[in-house]
Amino acid sequence: MHPQFFEASITIGLAGALALCTLMFGHRGRPQRLFIALLGSIIAWAGGVALSRLTADPVATSIAIRLSFLGIFTLPPIWLALALHLTNPPNFSLGRDRSMLLAVPSGLAAIAMATNSWHHLFMREPLMMVETGPQVWAGPLFWVWVACSYSLVFAGCVRYVGWSWQLVNSDARWRGALVCVGALLPLGGNIAHLLDLIPAGHDPTPLMLGAATVMLFIADWRFRLLDNLPVARKDVIEQLLDGVVVADERGMILDMNGAAEVMVGARLDDLRGQPIVRAVAAQAVERFEFDEAAFNRVVVEMCGSARGFQQHVENYAGQHFEIRGAGVVDAVGRVSGLYIIMRDVTEQTRFEEVQRESRRAQAVASLAAGIAHEVNNPLCYIRANVRHVMDTLSEAPDEKPDDPEELQSVLGEALEGIDRIGTIVDRIRRFTRARGGERVTIPIPELLAEASRLPARTVGESIDIIVEVADDVPPVLGVRDGLLEAILNLLDNARQATAPTKGVIRIGAQRLGRAIRIEVEDDGPGVAEGNREKVFEPFFTTHIDDPGAGLGLAISSKLVADFGGTLSYEPAPSGGARFVIELPAALYAPDTSAPQG
Repeated sequence: MHPQFFEASITIGLAGALALCTLMFGHRGRPQRLFIALLGSIIAWAGGVALSRLTADPVATSIAIRLSFLGIFTLPPIWLALALHLTNPPNFSLGRDRSMLLAVPSGLAAIAMATNSWHHLFMREPLMMVETGPQVWAGPLFWVWVACSYSLVFAGCVRYVGWSWQLVNSDARWRGALVCVGALLPLGGNIAHLLDLIPAGHDPTPLMLGAATVMLFIADWRFRLLDNLPVARKDVIEQLLDGVVVADERGMILDMNGAAEVMVGARLDDLRGQPIVRAVAAQAVERFEFDEAAFNRVVVEMCGSARGFQQHVENYAGQHFEIRGAGVVDAVGRVSGLYIIMRDVTEQTRFEEVQRESRRAQAVASLAAGIAHEVNNPLCYIRANVRHVMDTLSEAPDEKPDDPEELQSVLGEALEGIDRIGTIVDRIRRFTRARGGERVTIPIPELLAEASRLPARTVGESIDIIVEVADDVPPVLGVRDGLLEAILNLLDNARQATAPTKGVIRIGAQRLGRAIRIEVEDDGPGVAEGNREKVFEPFFTTHIDDPGAGLGLAISSKLVADFGGTLSYEPAPSGGARFVIELPAALYAPDTSAPQG
């Protein structure tokens, strides 16, 4: 049996095995489809050669020749399409129109071969090609096709190798070298065959295609040839106002859109193959001395984690950028690449700062108005009572007052007004001060049990307190007295809501994912819908007779915020009020140990 039959059979086996592995274990994207089509062309070419060496029947030989040319015609345009798709030239998209344009030379060559019996311009005698060289059987149109096909193969090689070399990445350069060798081996063997540099009738191209298949196998399974994450510039990415930077699994930049170039202040050609951290660090206000390789590893690890990478930076011009990064996981669970998205949030940051200043000014104005209102009330009757005493004494300065008990009562009321002002000032001081104290781990069951045992401060004899705490409630981290005071304020608010009738107060706690939910619920009348947005404002109260009222819920809200949590209101099913505290568990608690004004 002819040796070339075995050479072609080896190529068929290698290409078929690689196509099957790619189909079973790879992605189902366009690069994989093009790669499988390329291997199909190799199988057709080698299959035709094997079949021609297996039979001497003219009909079977004619079929074998046509099968070989099926691979010969389709391999060059598929190769160039794969190279263009993997390298993704700037401002270039390989759509249907361009794909069809690549196939035009192959289509014309196929037509020339199909009509060869009419003109004999493609092959003088097809059956002669099995035993003789192309110098004998090839026609002028065949040599035109050879020139076109070589141009397509060379263009793909130049594009892919040049792109790989720009990445300044050992893996990318290995991929480029393997692909280049894999393409040039069959090309060199085919040139030797066409120029009759080897014995006539022996075409080494199928054997070289087998060697090329081995090279492609190594490039794909060792260096991830098909996992380069091309950016769809024309369709989506290039049109985005957000900057997008794509990197390989080692954090080396592969691609970026125009918006990213503007934000980073550098062109893609200057950053391709550089660590992705340079796109991040380029935004920083100050440039510190740091180990770039170590920092890049941290960014890569964070992008590859479930949490991802997030950073807010400001550049020299005062622009603010929000940067987020994440990893792309392939079909077998490996991180095959990274990407970061940069968003210009300068206007948003300035707007938020204006909003904060506006809210701060409104809060100061509201606080000042509340203080003036609360202090003016007792001051009015203190002034009136003192004036009454002075007028009474001035009418008979040398005589004893007719009704000393009345004057004593009036002065007593004035002292009560002074005490009320002192209470108001004390609660304002508690509301505005930064609470100090040691941050400790606080067991929720013990804290709620202690709060329920302080009826003298929080509730009266006619109130029942029911405490319900789930078994899996984790502790929280913070200043213990601060959280206890917040809960006692809520209990005191519940006592006022249920007075003077006998009421029931329920305190509950449960785990809510990474947070803890504490509820204080009463069976009073609840909060009117129009007042629900105001209950946490300073000095807002519906309890007119309670001195200093209107700051308890505001103080509680601030204390809970110091824990990194929230305090909210929701109506209870019974019709009463339910105040809900949500706090992060100790493991997820933010660091709020710094003094806050």
